[in-house]
Amino acid sequence: MEWTERILKAKLEDLKPVYLLFGNEPYLIDEFVSKFIKRFVDPGMKDFMLSYINEENEEDFDNKLYEVCHTVSMLSPYRIVVARCKERLIHKKDERILTKLFKDFPKNTILLLISKNKPDGRLSFVKLIKEIGEWIEFEPLKYQNLDMWIEQQFAKEGKKVAKNGINFLEEHFHNNLQRLKSEIEKVVIYVGDKEFVTLDDIKAVISKDAILKENIIFDLVDAVGNRQIKKALLILEDMEREGESLFMILKMFIRQLHLIMFSKEMSEKGFPPEDTAKRLGQHPYPIKKCYKQARNFTMTELELALERMLQANYDIVTGKYPEKMALQLALIDMKNLKSN
Repeated sequence: MEWTERILKAKLEDLKPVYLLFGNEPYLIDEFVSKFIKRFVDPGMKDFMLSYINEENEEDFDNKLYEVCHTVSMLSPYRIVVARCKERLIHKKDERILTKLFKDFPKNTILLLISKNKPDGRLSFVKLIKEIGEWIEFEPLKYQNLDMWIEQQFAKEGKKVAKNGINFLEEHFHNNLQRLKSEIEKVVIYVGDKEFVTLDDIKAVISKDAILKENIIFDLVDAVGNRQIKKALLILEDMEREGESLFMILKMFIRQLHLIMFSKEMSEKGFPPEDTAKRLGQHPYPIKKCYKQARNFTMTELELALERMLQANYDIVTGKYPEKMALQLALIDMKNLKSN
């Protein structure tokens, strides 16, 4: 990303006082923060010029942030503060303290303010941040950018990777960069001194649990869509024998139903899978599967299926039924889905 590289190449004294980092790609945010600290913080001075604060751990986040930003470093000309927000940048609360902070921000402090959610630009202190600092949005990598990122991870280890190997990784791990990074590291260790990584190398190494779980969900939905309830129940039995959490399978099933419903709606409006994937921030591969699965259901049937699975979730949480029984009963009821 050009703007992050520009920041990392700057001199410490030329940096903006505040960088607001937000978006749905925590791996890239964490990577940038790590590079920023490595570039601008002397390892021997970390205790004097680097501070961390997390909204989740603070009862009074506003006052704590104000205090930390105004703390003078006696042995360093600058203090760098890394602050993680949960909801502070999107909910309207008492803004006086943060407005006071950003109206007269300390000259020798550099703040990295991190939020998963896009900040509410109507908040007075958020407007001030935009005036004195810089907003940087980290979006999930897709298409050619994701291909390039995977190639770069192999290149850092002195490897080249086959195109079909890249496609295989994307199909199974989509744009989950943390997971992709982990799997690539395993592949690199496996191939040793070999410079070119093939699809067979990747298939021989990558862990099967994520692939298995994803495929199981597709199989479950296919079985339900074809009213093959016995097959669906057998899949549950297999998962239980493998030691998988049936409650997590239920959660994934519910998520899949949401994706199929949205895909069906977009399909009926004439949007191709690629456009839908872009809107959802997903890789096109699973969305194409959702389009295919949507043909087995009417929208009413999908709504009924979702309602029944949410009921199963409620039954488990409240202790009415154990996980297996709740799921079995829900799947049996799927046989009687009726479209109006």
